[in-house]
Amino acid sequence: MKSDKKVRISSLMYYYGLMAVLAFMVIVGPSTAAGISTNVTVTTIGSSQDQSGPLDFLPGNWSIQPFNLSGPSILQTGASSYEMSNMSLSCWGEGPCGPITVQANLYGIGNPGFFSLDIDGLLSNDWYTNPYGATADGGQFTISYWAYAMYGSGSFGISGSVTQDLGSVTVPLTFSTQDLSTWGDPSYFQFGFTVEGMDYGDVLDLGNSFNINTNTQPSNVPEPSSFVLFGAGLVGLGLLRKRLHKG
Repeated sequence: MKSDKKVRISSLMYYYGLMAVLAFMVIVGPSTAAGISTNVTVTTIGSSQDQSGPLDFLPGNWSIQPFNLSGPSILQTGASSYEMSNMSLSCWGEGPCGPITVQANLYGIGNPGFFSLDIDGLLSNDWYTNPYGATADGGQFTISYWAYAMYGSGSFGISGSVTQDLGSVTVPLTFSTQDLSTWGDPSYFQFGFTVEGMDYGDVLDLGNSFNINTNTQPSNVPEPSSFVLFGAGLVGLGLLRKRLHKG
């Protein structure tokens, strides 16, 4: 009798444990795709450099005249959030520098659904002794930005530009207009910016501030893999419940 009671308690623990796992699956949803890799490209007039690696790698310091670029690192900051961070771009050429483009491609990203972009940085001038005998003119600069989900049949995404003087650089949270939930996984996901009009001693510090969030307005329809796993769990619960009643 005691043995039957132990079996029953063990079965009940299994039963409620399985229910907890299924509840977690429904709330959290499918895990983030593994094996995400990235390629970072920096391009300016007459020169281009690129580096590739797994997600979270830090390309390091680039010397791509007339610019110096520190970083960026490409990080995953949430289940479907990515960040181009730890980045400082400075102009040390004679006269205006630019344009320069910094771009990252992410491979292995799942379907982005809707996605969003925001930027928060600072452009300052750090000149002390200008070897060319001119002072910084404090003129305007332009930063163009984009984030695209790239498919064989086309690309969908966000783009825009900001033109301003030295000071804070802000792009408020901006959402894509196309829900890609039914499009499947993109070939790759691309985001980046182009800067024009930087002068000697100008420093653009983006810090931890170029953020991409995918699935920010996810579809209410579960993914097929979720249906299969959830269905299998329900079958298992049904069989276990039948066994408990027989006991």
